[in-house]
Amino acid sequence: MGTKPTKFNTWRLVGFCLLMALLLTGVVSAAPDKASDRQDKRPIPPTSYVFESPILSDVLDTAALTMQKCGCQSQVAFFDYEQDDKGWHRLTIYLTGIITPAPDAGNWEEIPFRGASLPDVLLEASKYMKNYGCDAAVHNVTYAREAPLPTDPPTGRYLHVVYLVLESPSPCLID
Repeated sequence: MGTKPTKFNTWRLVGFCLLMALLLTGVVSAAPDKASDRQDKRPIPPTSYVFESPILSDVLDTAALTMQKCGCQSQVAFFDYEQDDKGWHRLTIYLTGIITPAPDAGNWEEIPFRGASLPDVLLEASKYMKNYGCDAAVHNVTYAREAPLPTDPPTGRYLHVVYLVLESPSPCLID
């Protein structure tokens, strides 16, 4: 009884080798991707928030909601406000670690809005703009942080102050 030698199919061998090569490459390349995925999932905190609209009160409303959601009002360093040629208002809120720019000189009237909550202060400034001001008279929107007055109850928290800097005398303010 003789046995017939089986012929090993070379195509099966080539296919098996390719499959093993693909599996090994997939395992090797997947390891760094998973490690980098874990690193990428950590949120990077922003250094600033930018708000734009043709209506200043909308900008202030959106800024108030954002400050409320992010819970970062204690990190606010300063505001940067600009109005372009088309009348759009842009407010950039910078967080700590950035140097506050020096105010420019001019004939301007600052209208302050103070409070312990930055979102509430921004909403108050927004209501003021809706009721009494016009967007064209606004030169700047600035931010400051003040220690509470000695007559206030001690809370250990600073007061947030948002200034609307308007032309003085403003052509569109209602007294």
